[in-house]
Amino acid sequence: MLVGYYSTAFAEIDRARQAARLHWACWRAYLSQAANQGRASRLALARIVAEFRLDPALIDRGDALVVDELTDLVLHRYRRAPEQAKTYMTRLVSAATQMALGRTH
Repeated sequence: MLVGYYSTAFAEIDRARQAARLHWACWRAYLSQAANQGRASRLALARIVAEFRLDPALIDRGDALVVDELTDLVLHRYRRAPEQAKTYMTRLVSAATQMALGRTH
């Protein structure tokens, strides 16, 4: 999903893949409560976006795609386990909040 998203912004598919990997790494880190790793991945992603003189809001729009994807996943996968779904959704909100507070742009 993110490779396709970033491939619309980067002319080089390798850069699109790198951006997508960094973006997912950021989310995985924050969801695993590894904020330092999340910040490092986010900063590396922001550098790539800046290097190619792209709008930093590109990352925010990517975040919205990730939130939508993860929300759908949790709602469908844990439909019969509401407490577990609630736990995952709480972590998702926490990760998104941490990222918003640590924005580089």
